[in-house]
Amino acid sequence: MKNTVKTLFTGVLNSYAQLFFTQSKVTGVLVLLASFTNPSVGLWGLTGAVVCNLLGLLIRTHPALLKQGMIGYNGVLVSLGLASTLQVNGAFLGLFGVACLLTVGLSIAFFHQMSQLNLPSLSMAFVSVYWIVMLAVTGFSELHLQPVSADQSARWYGFVQYGPLPDWIRFYLQSLGGILFQGNVVAGLLVVLGILWASRISFTLSVLGFLTGYGFFSSLGGNPVHISDHFIGFNFVLTALALGGFMYIPNWRTYGLVLLVMPVVVLLIVAGTNLFGKADLPVLSLPFVMIVPLVMYALRKGGLVPEMVEVTHQHDAPEINLYSFRNYRQRFGKSTYLEIGLPFFGEWTVYQGYNGKHTHKDAYRFAWDFVIRDVAEKSFRTTGLTPDDYYGYNMPVVAPASGYVVTIVDGIEDNPIGNMNMKENWGNAIVIKHADYLYSKIAHLKKDSFTVRLGDYVRKGDVVGILGNSGRSPEPHIHFQVQATPDVGAPTIQYPITYYLLRNNPEIGLKSYDVPQENETIANIRTTPLLRESFGFVPGQVLQFQGESETERFAEEWVVGTTSLNQAYLHCAVTGSTAFFVNDGTMFYFSSYTGPRHTLLYYFYLAAYKVMLGFYRNTTIDDEIPLHQIDQGPGRLVQDFLAPFAIYRHYPYRLIYGQMDNYIRPKMIQIQSSVKREVLGKSVKLYDFEMLLENKTIAQFTIRHQNRTLIVRQILPFTDSTDVLPAPVLIEETV
Repeated sequence: MKNTVKTLFTGVLNSYAQLFFTQSKVTGVLVLLASFTNPSVGLWGLTGAVVCNLLGLLIRTHPALLKQGMIGYNGVLVSLGLASTLQVNGAFLGLFGVACLLTVGLSIAFFHQMSQLNLPSLSMAFVSVYWIVMLAVTGFSELHLQPVSADQSARWYGFVQYGPLPDWIRFYLQSLGGILFQGNVVAGLLVVLGILWASRISFTLSVLGFLTGYGFFSSLGGNPVHISDHFIGFNFVLTALALGGFMYIPNWRTYGLVLLVMPVVVLLIVAGTNLFGKADLPVLSLPFVMIVPLVMYALRKGGLVPEMVEVTHQHDAPEINLYSFRNYRQRFGKSTYLEIGLPFFGEWTVYQGYNGKHTHKDAYRFAWDFVIRDVAEKSFRTTGLTPDDYYGYNMPVVAPASGYVVTIVDGIEDNPIGNMNMKENWGNAIVIKHADYLYSKIAHLKKDSFTVRLGDYVRKGDVVGILGNSGRSPEPHIHFQVQATPDVGAPTIQYPITYYLLRNNPEIGLKSYDVPQENETIANIRTTPLLRESFGFVPGQVLQFQGESETERFAEEWVVGTTSLNQAYLHCAVTGSTAFFVNDGTMFYFSSYTGPRHTLLYYFYLAAYKVMLGFYRNTTIDDEIPLHQIDQGPGRLVQDFLAPFAIYRHYPYRLIYGQMDNYIRPKMIQIQSSVKREVLGKSVKLYDFEMLLENKTIAQFTIRHQNRTLIVRQILPFTDSTDVLPAPVLIEETV
């Protein structure tokens, strides 16, 4: 019962906020108040929101759909429209109930039908139901139209309504109020405050869209008064919000799209008014409902427009959509669906890379040749006259990723140093299938050294053979390439190495989804058991932490869980915070965080934002925290206004591996991390973290922020082998 009431309350409030593409509770309250500038009409709007959400609960609509206001917002519009048009009597009550039922049915039908095309249904249900009712009204003698506009009965705001405002500002505010059938300035002011609270980008788009449509309408000789009187000006605003910042990642191109589309919206408004006016039907939001899916479909089918990126994971705020997208593209923009590693242990040097100067040409240009070099940059010891003199000779070669062995070429003798077998170019080679149209080939191996056979399944890192000097190989080296077919002589394809270490003496840096370059010394990441175990969170696991500073104490319990999409997370029920993470066996990193700040889970999210699960002392891991996850205050507001055109505030993250007590079987590891704020070249450190790993756990982490130090320790519960892990809390997913 408690959850039902919560769903109903949230759904009703978001029914108002969703009118402007947000789920901000403050915006929902302000829009609700705006609808009550005419109390009698506003009351029916609220009643419609409640009734439609109750009907949604009754027919078991998905709770997430109800909570987001996706069912109720059409009910709000239909109810406000009917109450402002028809006289309230007994017949109206019956009509109202039927209209709400029809609205819920059409809302669900349009939502799912348009979702199949990956297009929004918007307010299709509202326009359809309102027109159906108005066409039917003339057939019922007990239903009567309002003798005057419902808005005229609300006299209390007259001093503002006709105050000394420029025409375009008054028409803009009246148009915003017109969305709620409250064509007055006070309602518009409340709506503006709601939009501005939810999104600075939405506010600028609403002004841009209205001024463009208003200007074009006036330039053609249209009567500007009709923009507010006929409740058609809000089509400019809604279209601008949808195309400029909600359906697409906002940038200067989406703002340009708004400028291009507005004249079309004007034509649709005037044409619709003239056409449907013959049946005494207002055009309502029909132009908005038509143009947004049409533009999206046309852009999708017309070809890719650079930087016009549709929003795939909706955060219901253009700023967060933008900041999240930029962060994702920066972190994972070059990621691949299957991870390919390096085919060796230890450090090797790229002797020849992509488009190499010797043999990597044309169809075979995307390949690497690897050798081992010493501090003198030589690849051999002593004289270098025999294969045994070379450091790479007889070294193990490993599978770069899991898959099936589909091709093996064997039986070819090694060459004397300086000679090459031009007839059997690849020498002894192996091809592994990792996925359809994705194979890797390793060539120049030693005769009879293969440890696998055709058809065997190998795992990433398994030894498959030993390096020799067969084929077209003047000295022992590993030839490695990725290709689309299983043939030994297949052309290469461009494909990055998922993770590897790059030595830049004396430092070692992490490279992700990158292409090793010629003369770079690189290595696979060798994971450390203590790191793997400490960050190896298992669904159902419960982590208990206590934090203490000089002035305050914290205690939190986190539960590890997964969603139905297999997204892993840490969840704290007390604070309502959730941190989603990925552990791919080589890297542990957080992908997102929801909930309040100043919680232990939030601090841990920042501290362990990205952790390599292999210890390499003094190695640095760099990343960037999403701006919306950490920034706040006046500086953030200014950045929000400018975000579609320039991002000048950044929050770089850095992790450094400090101490490890034993390199063979470590029992203790110390890691330091930090977060800075960089604004126009000026850097300020915000957080310093230290993590202590012991007993296969994150035993302690320390937070230093604003001259305060908070020490957090994990409390290990006493358990026995018969204990059963509790079921993880299910985090509801967004529809």
